[in-house]
Amino acid sequence: MKYITQILCFCTLMGCLTPIDFELENQTGEVTVYGQVSNFGRRNYVDVGITAGTSRKPVAITSATVALKDNNGNSFQYQKSIVAGRYELPQFTGVPGTTYWIEVRLSSGEVITSEPDTMPLSVGKDAISYEFSDEFLTDAEGQVSQLSWLNIRALPTLPQGKTTFLKWAVDEAYLLVPTDFPDPFGSIPPPCYVTGVADGQRITLLKSEGVLQVSEPMLIAKRRYDKTFHTRIYFLTYQSSMTEAAYNYWRNAGILSTQVGSIFDTPPAQLTGNLHVQGDETRVIHGYFNALYEEYNKFSITRGEVPYDFLPYCEYAPERFDYPRECLNCLVQQGSSYTRPPEFD
Repeated sequence: MKYITQILCFCTLMGCLTPIDFELENQTGEVTVYGQVSNFGRRNYVDVGITAGTSRKPVAITSATVALKDNNGNSFQYQKSIVAGRYELPQFTGVPGTTYWIEVRLSSGEVITSEPDTMPLSVGKDAISYEFSDEFLTDAEGQVSQLSWLNIRALPTLPQGKTTFLKWAVDEAYLLVPTDFPDPFGSIPPPCYVTGVADGQRITLLKSEGVLQVSEPMLIAKRRYDKTFHTRIYFLTYQSSMTEAAYNYWRNAGILSTQVGSIFDTPPAQLTGNLHVQGDETRVIHGYFNALYEEYNKFSITRGEVPYDFLPYCEYAPERFDYPRECLNCLVQQGSSYTRPPEFD
């Protein structure tokens, strides 16, 4: 159980990474690889890291080279992302029915390969809805606190006449506007665009088995209300069609997380992925590589649509001196950039 927090935090949140270059042979941790190829370019990525002890988060491997291969003899080179340890293929569009796998070459000379995975031929469509809710929690001392949440739900219409294996994910993007302090030149600091995962712990799966439509909307993300709702926040929901082998991997991850209370406590030794070291097929690399056929929806929530009062966050006030770090330099926020992402288009 000691590695799962490190591995899945690396795979889904990416906020726990530290941009450090190192030679793999000088490390004693375990390599983690997680990635996917999709029919959407923004969803083609591979994350490579190494565990660094039970009290530390995974460290990004930034010196790897990653290539995507297909059954037609093609090879495509992933490029390094601005996120340490992430490799991307933003201009590539996966083709349904094509079989893909990756090769990850480490600085030590080791080559990690994934088993071939065929992109499915069909995917369903979602009707997306959301609502805010309040929950009351009582701590060990009897103190009651109120937590506010955004609940995102999907009502899928499924492909007809075939069994489909589906998984849902929700990404988010919001604008972080730093504090505009008065100055004699009237300059306005540029905002940052922040992207991330809305609910990285949740695994929402469905095996259709000929069912055309689910009777009730399914909860696919539960997002805590916080400062990120102070401007406009965008959510992108993805319904991903996958192979049965990939579905079984994520189903087992969900079962284990239920047994121990959290996906972050799932023992990775009990999860068999599809990655191995060339020349040593007995050595299993933690993680999974998927070929996904996806359908997505996008919606946004503005400040005026949120049913809660706002406390000042980055807004300037003459008597205020306790601005958060990201209000002074928005680039310190994990996942932030001055570059406008496609989510805002």
